[in-house]
Amino acid sequence: MSATFLEIVLVGAMCVGKSTIGRLLAARLGLAYRSTDAMWGAGVPTLGFDAARAEGFWARGDHRALYEYGKPFEVALLESLAVEPGVLEVGCTFTVQEDTALANRCTSALRRHPNVVHLVASLDAEEHERILFARLLARSGGQTPEEPELWMWQRSVRQRIAAQVAAHTVSTKDRRPEEVVEAIIGVVGGIR
Repeated sequence: MSATFLEIVLVGAMCVGKSTIGRLLAARLGLAYRSTDAMWGAGVPTLGFDAARAEGFWARGDHRALYEYGKPFEVALLESLAVEPGVLEVGCTFTVQEDTALANRCTSALRRHPNVVHLVASLDAEEHERILFARLLARSGGQTPEEPELWMWQRSVRQRIAAQVAAHTVSTKDRRPEEVVEAIIGVVGGIR
C-alpha cells in the first residue's frame, strides 16, 4: 500500500455483508478497520447518551422509544468521526433516519467522506430485498427474527440515505466476499 491517503466508507442494509467485506478490504489494503457499531459503546457516553434510560426502554419492551432515543446520538457519532485512512463500516441503523433534520445531518456527515461505497445485494431493488431477507432468515436459523430485529431490517433495506451519499455502488450478488473486495478496489481507483 502506498503512502497515499485512502479512506473507504461502507454503507448498506442489514445482512448485505458490510462487516465481512470491511474487514477483508482493510486487510487487503493494509488499512485499519473501524465500525460505528463497535464505536457505539465507547462513543455515546461522551455525547450525553444515558445508558440507564436506554436499558429502561429495552426492559419495558418499548423498542420504538429506544430507537427514537438513540437516533440523535447515532448522527452525533457520525458527525464526530474524522476522515482518516482506513475502512469505516457504518452500521445499518446509522443511515436509517426518519426525522428530516437528522437525515440531513446524517447525509452531511457522510458526504465529508470521499469514498462512500454502497453495498447492495442486487442492483434490482426487489431482488435486493429478497436476497437480504433470505440472508436474515439464514442468520436466524431459518426462523423469522423477533420483531425488533425484523422491524429494523425492514427500515435498513428501504432506507435511501446510503444511496444518496454513495460515490459508488457495488453489488454482492453472485460474488464471493473476496470478489466484492476487488470490485470495491476497482471502483475506488484500482489501488493494488
